[in-house]
Amino acid sequence: MLAGTALASLGYPIWIFLAMFVGAGLTFAGLANVCGLAHLLAKLPWNRPKPQPTRFNVEARQS
Repeated sequence: MLAGTALASLGYPIWIFLAMFVGAGLTFAGLANVCGLAHLLAKLPWNRPKPQPTRFNVEARQS
């Protein structure tokens, strides 16, 4: 939002739509309690829980 507002105030009025779009998205996320970016970040591989060792895996390693 800050970049769009700054560019609009520097003489590029079309950039105000960037600030409006981001602001509308934040408003929707706050009112609907749905955040698309949070859903995307949760699906990344490093945000997945590590598999817990099962009895079968532990027995296979010991033999």
